[in-house]
Amino acid sequence: MLFSQNEGIEDKTFVVTGGLGFVGSYLCLDLVRRGARQVRAFDLRPTSPWSVDLKNHGVHCIQGDVARKKDVDKALHGADCVFHLASYGMSGKEMVQFGRVDEEIVNGNESLPFFPVDDHVDPYGRSKSIAEWLVLKHNARPFKKNNGKCLFTCAIRPAAIYGPGEERHFPEDCIPCQVRASAFQKLVIQT
Repeated sequence: MLFSQNEGIEDKTFVVTGGLGFVGSYLCLDLVRRGARQVRAFDLRPTSPWSVDLKNHGVHCIQGDVARKKDVDKALHGADCVFHLASYGMSGKEMVQFGRVDEEIVNGNESLPFFPVDDHVDPYGRSKSIAEWLVLKHNARPFKKNNGKCLFTCAIRPAAIYGPGEERHFPEDCIPCQVRASAFQKLVIQT
């Protein structure tokens, strides 16, 4: 059987947490392009460099906090699929507020048999690891409604992402990386 690249997207409602971010905004626009019935960008901030383009393409921008149940319930109401891309503390001043990382990404006291949590070198990596295990732990879990459907999950942690419109990395850092990569040279990062 041959599937189209829009299979499973057409006529569905999607929520993208972190939808006003670099990756989230591109995902929102791709979902619209592929025929999603509705796409919601759920983000802590009210605007971003991509807000106008998202709204022009029919994306519903919802301001809210992934740590507030009321906000999450409102954003997810009636959704068929959620892409959780929201994060906190990757770079800049956010890195020093590591308590916020744990507060946002970790909720509870789960004990997870994985790479020792205390061995992570930074709070952001630690919180991402815990969040990934929480997501994967609930894969194929039946819904509470007992309707025969299950929650399917996937965790993806891409490496550093940069490109047109990206806000967190400096071009002077990225361009030498591209040049070295294209020449298949060993990359040495100087600090």
